[in-house]
Amino acid sequence: MRHYALIVILIFQLSGTSVRGVVDPDEVKQSRSLDGYISFAWENDLYYQHDFYYTNGFQVDFYHDWLKQSPINRILIPFGRKADGLSWSGLQLRQEIFTPRDLAMDTISSGDHPYSSTLTLSQVSVVNLPARQMRIVTELRVGVLGPASQGFKTQELAHSVSNPSRPPQGWDYQVQNDLILNYDIQVEKGFINKGNSIFGVKGKSRLGTLHTDLEAGLWFRFDARNGYFNRFGPSGEPGFNVVFFLSANTRYVFYDATLQGGVFNKTSPYVLSSENLNRWIGSLEGSLIFELYEHQLEIYTRVATPHFQMAEPHGWIGITYRYWF
Repeated sequence: MRHYALIVILIFQLSGTSVRGVVDPDEVKQSRSLDGYISFAWENDLYYQHDFYYTNGFQVDFYHDWLKQSPINRILIPFGRKADGLSWSGLQLRQEIFTPRDLAMDTISSGDHPYSSTLTLSQVSVVNLPARQMRIVTELRVGVLGPASQGFKTQELAHSVSNPSRPPQGWDYQVQNDLILNYDIQVEKGFINKGNSIFGVKGKSRLGTLHTDLEAGLWFRFDARNGYFNRFGPSGEPGFNVVFFLSANTRYVFYDATLQGGVFNKTSPYVLSSENLNRWIGSLEGSLIFELYEHQLEIYTRVATPHFQMAEPHGWIGITYRYWF
């Protein structure tokens, strides 16, 4: 646990960091020709011929400079200060759906993943510190876990199109409604920068009623147009560009409401006990990003070790389109 303690200490040290004066103003102007974007993402495990555990998700993001005026930014890093250098603010709407392996069962699948779903709205702050080769992402998530998140309706609609012969049967036993309130921080640090190629480390902490865990990882990024810590999106240069990203991560889990149920509402018909959780989770992530002017198309995948006893490794893919302005 020693390396996790170092991650937490680093995060708290950064909480008082000012971005003012760390980068040349002319460099900022050149590298920030595209400051805001809107994006749409869809994630599913169909490619791996699965239809269970984390089985479907969608996400909509909107970033714009006027979101920096949100009072919520006062509790996001850097606390109570304006990031005059490289900073971005956004909103994120996200739904996630989880199911057991056998969707045909109309009873509780004991020992398997409970039916659960989430719907959250987040305020996100992204701060780059080019002089330190660092990026800090802070997020406050609020939302709902349970039937109010409409996970059943979403999956029922999806299956009516993609797999009408296998409608999900067990949503009557899903995790019940509860409040989601989470505060998440991720810090990325580049330690070998060869222009187009960067090797780095990252630490992530999630604290709240949905997820409470710590994560550390190593990552590699290849970008023909360097300057990862000088910008957030594409460079805005004409022509086509391809970005490759790969990371290996390990996570220690304290609480997972999608498996254990909500913190406040204890009426769920079926959840997993803390003894059934796998505390250590390993994962691999990879992505390809195709850029053309203000357009980005990202195709990505994640594969993770089992999250609970009697589970198996699981993977899913995602696709995101972003339009920058």
